[in-house]
Amino acid sequence: MDKLKLVDTQSTRLAIDDVSYCAKESIQEYIELLALSCKGWLEVYDAESLIQGLSQKIGEFLTVLDKEKSLLIFPGNGAKVLKDLMPEELVGGFPSIEISTQRKVDPQTGAVLGVDIIRKPKIDTKIDNILIVDDVIATGTTLRAIKDSISLRNANWFACSMMTLSPIQNRQRSKESACGIDGYSSITCPIVYQGTTGTPPLNSLSNFIGVSEKSEMVRERYIQKYVKDIDSFKEAIKQIQMRVILA
Repeated sequence: MDKLKLVDTQSTRLAIDDVSYCAKESIQEYIELLALSCKGWLEVYDAESLIQGLSQKIGEFLTVLDKEKSLLIFPGNGAKVLKDLMPEELVGGFPSIEISTQRKVDPQTGAVLGVDIIRKPKIDTKIDNILIVDDVIATGTTLRAIKDSISLRNANWFACSMMTLSPIQNRQRSKESACGIDGYSSITCPIVYQGTTGTPPLNSLSNFIGVSEKSEMVRERYIQKYVKDIDSFKEAIKQIQMRVILA
């Protein structure tokens, strides 16, 4: 059974450290500074530990798949850390592709309105099993967009991630599907998170420190809602940026 993490949404936010593994030197003190600059408590999970837990959970499943008839899909920038860190002995030999995605976000609320697939992939018709490997699964919007973009009527669809929002809390998910998302047989992750009152905010550090317009928007929105010491927050971001090799 996945670990269930109950989060007090009034005082606690979540984050995934998906950048320490590619830092030139330790950034732990700046992650701590980042957490201290926020209102309440910022609980940071290490991506390497999460991926180790995910690999243990999904290992047996991957061993029974026919590699020649299976495909791993890594969507968007968020999946990069999984592609980099998942054990070669686990995923080696599986065909895999990366899919570029773009979220449509409400600029006022930050709510995800939808996901566009930048370029629809061409998939071999002999593929029977498709596994989406993503960093976080919350609304399931990305999973639905990918499935809708690929015309394989008889394929079995699966997904896995480092953290997944509880289907109980996510009202957008289908009540008819076993895992809560239409067309997917299962979702595997080491941690399922759920807020006590509302959906807990969950961000990746790579989004905080990025140099894109999207990252800037994420930072500014986060500062407005959750940061009490703006100068310390920005200093922590600056120091992490200096030590992390950004793609």
